Amino acid sequence: MLAMTRVRLALLSLIASMLFIGSTSPAQASTTVGSGACAATVDASAGVSSFSSGNKCFITFSSVDTHTWTAPSSVTNISLFIIAGGGAGGAGAWGGGGGAGGLVYDSSYSVTPGSSYSLVVGRGGTVGGQNLTPTTNRSNNGTNSWFNLSSFAAIGGGAGASYAYGDNTQINGQNTADGSPGGSGGGATENSKTGNTYGGVGGTSSQAIPTGADLALGNSGGTTLNASGNVSGGGGGGAGGVGGSNSTIQVAGGGGLGATYTNLSIIDTIGAVTSFGQLYNTHYYFAGGGGGGGAYYGGAGGYGGGGKGGDSSTAYAGLNGTANTGGGGGGASYSSGCYPAGAGGSGLVVIIYSGIITTSVSAAFYTGSGNGIYRSIDTITATLTGTDAKVTFLADGKAIPGCKSIMSSGLIARCPWKPAGHRTIQITVQVIAGVSSTASSTSAAIRVLQRSGTR
Repeated sequence: MLAMTRVRLALLSLIASMLFIGSTSPAQASTTVGSGACAATVDASAGVSSFSSGNKCFITFSSVDTHTWTAPSSVTNISLFIIAGGGAGGAGAWGGGGGAGGLVYDSSYSVTPGSSYSLVVGRGGTVGGQNLTPTTNRSNNGTNSWFNLSSFAAIGGGAGASYAYGDNTQINGQNTADGSPGGSGGGATENSKTGNTYGGVGGTSSQAIPTGADLALGNSGGTTLNASGNVSGGGGGGAGGVGGSNSTIQVAGGGGLGATYTNLSIIDTIGAVTSFGQLYNTHYYFAGGGGGGGAYYGGAGGYGGGGKGGDSSTAYAGLNGTANTGGGGGGASYSSGCYPAGAGGSGLVVIIYSGIITTSVSAAFYTGSGNGIYRSIDTITATLTGTDAKVTFLADGKAIPGCKSIMSSGLIARCPWKPAGHRTIQITVQVIAGVSSTASSTSAAIRVLQRSGTR
């Protein structure tokens, strides 16, 4: 009877699936997006994508509202890139640009392997009524994006101020000509007529750094001149710069610059790998402010998805902020009637973690009598856990013929070994380092005996 040599190889993995955490939430169905080391388990695949680059996994959530994600089985630490929804541009006439959604980054957020986490992608702000009535034309802020806890949040961008010509009243404690506060503040609007002039003030940034995060970005919106006949709005603030003020009569302020590599170096990598963000002059930008509306010269949108302010070149409509950038919407203009303002762009959540499986090897050798048999085929079986990889089988340091770089299937790789000498032979099994696995090996000495009986 032939003796069988079995080699059992165990790989510990640093990869995962993804789920929802919340003791009071009902169980939810799950699905997988992506493959290999960067396969991600989420509640639904719509608006979720998996990318890999440089041995890193990038899981993006782009559809608004709630998602769930499960931490991979051995992943204990992730990076988080979170952008809130941008604010809408001011409506009615000569509206301020919408402020960009706030941006939050954490390079080292601790997670529990196998646990599920909730996250929310913020909506862009909706526009106010297409009319000249301050009580009904006020536009809306974007909504927050967050991970795990609602307090770990990027704050929605502030709305640009809507038409308030000659009206210095307050609505909900805020002057009608002032931009709304938010992740980045909305731009102000012009408000002047004989005997009642008022230069609007841009909304402030309410974005704070969540506990444990590395960075939070947001800026104030632009102001407007206190001058009769100005007919121009200020620009919304961006994650990388303040909104442009209306400093020249009848010239609206531009949207604030979005965040780019000078604010956070990983932005270029995120943009290049996922194709989200606005590419300009070889660099990516996120969360640009919306431009103010103007009867003659509307403000440009800030790089990073900010919408242009309305003027004759846009048919007097403010342009929308770009989806999944958190860009603010452009303010509306006016020409013998009201034109629409631009809505804010939706937010984005990106989870980043190592795509390399760290291997640890243990081996047990079972040969029946404890010996191999000379010139008899014994099958060596390597069993992997974690991910399929290439395996090489060696005898005394030399690859066994036909057993080099065998790709495992279903986490199993086999080698038909025929001992060529009756002596003690060192058998080694090696896992070859790949895109999603590290090198690993195990070995044992096997005594090979002479065959018994005759042919």
